[in-house]
Amino acid sequence: MKKLINQFIDIRAYLEKNVDDILDVFLVLPYEPPTALVIYNLSKEVSKVIENTLHNKFPNFPKELLPKVKFKVEPNEQTIQVDIQSFFNEDSKLSFLANTDVGTKNYDLYYKKSYDIYVPYTFYAKYDHSLESVIKGSRTAAEEYITGKNTPLSVAFEIAQEEGVF
Repeated sequence: MKKLINQFIDIRAYLEKNVDDILDVFLVLPYEPPTALVIYNLSKEVSKVIENTLHNKFPNFPKELLPKVKFKVEPNEQTIQVDIQSFFNEDSKLSFLANTDVGTKNYDLYYKKSYDIYVPYTFYAKYDHSLESVIKGSRTAAEEYITGKNTPLSVAFEIAQEEGVF
């Protein structure tokens, strides 16, 4: 496990160093603001290019455990926000939402389908490489968001709403 975590850290460092070059090549914004469909397709395709590039560069590392990248394109401001997964995550069923700071800690935020009929997703906030370094909740995330608390789960809930997850 320790070996995988160390490899993950090396791959993430490579990705952080080279992601801007990849974006310069693939995300050239046209003169008119792109539509939501164009942004969605570009983000998906650039994510595939990044994943394939990492897999080719680091072929011995499991493809499903490579660091995830999320893009948020602001066409009116002509900016691209890039979130790169910071912490090793073995659970391939989790969908990466973002990497963000809440308070003084950094978190990787995820979601997956929930069995709770009132809140269809469970949200996760990972703050370290170890398996135990996770905060999770479904109703808790919704309640914290509604009451205006600034917690990792409420931020994950908010991002999921903004991205149209539910």
